[in-house]
Amino acid sequence: YTADRIPDVLQFERDLRKEEDFWGWEIDEKYIADVAASFEDPAFANSLSLLAYMDGRVVGRIDSTKICSHFDGSAKAYLDWICVIKSYRHKGIAQALIGDPDVLLLDEPTAGLDPEERLNFKNVIRRIKGDRCVVLSTHIITDIESLCDRILVLCDGRITAFDSCGALADVARGKVYAVEDTADLATPFHSMGPVTVDGKAYEKIISKAPLNAPALEPTVEDGYICFIEKLS
Repeated sequence: YTADRIPDVLQFERDLRKEEDFWGWEIDEKYIADVAASFEDPAFANSLSLLAYMDGRVVGRIDSTKICSHFDGSAKAYLDWICVIKSYRHKGIAQALIGDPDVLLLDEPTAGLDPEERLNFKNVIRRIKGDRCVVLSTHIITDIESLCDRILVLCDGRITAFDSCGALADVARGKVYAVEDTADLATPFHSMGPVTVDGKAYEKIISKAPLNAPALEPTVEDGYICFIEKLS
């Protein structure tokens, strides 16, 4: 991002506002003047911004700060802000599919998508995953449950494989309970939030020790928590 790119970036910010109008500043004359002045101000010498162009316009931006350290004599860049226009976030998937790859790697592909966009993306993956290997890296449990046939969990530097979502959920079997009041529990537990059973409100918890409480069918999230917290 250099001073000559300011008009492109201003248009990028206007395009962002067409999608979501929650930005905390206005693109007025003062704002434009402040941005232009920042390229002459030595206080911004360690600022580093990268722009992504597609179809002749800016569609993404990363802002970071370079910090020089006497500790190891290095200069590192620390991420401050990243934003991509929604309609361009997953065009790379379509481009990758043009080559008909045997393996498709997707990193957090549904992050930032609204419900309709997420559904459209999932439908695409369901259609293509039958004749190729699709590797999905994500922390969104619903994506795993709806798309993944097998699961790899990275914990403490080790990868553990599960043959299905059910296999991961089974890690928590017999450890998920619905309790009315956790204040009287004498055993350690992990709270999973409120749950309704037969029209009655409970708190869903995971406990390694058996409890005299209604047992619940475990979910993939329950199994994941049991696994990483070593409650199995």
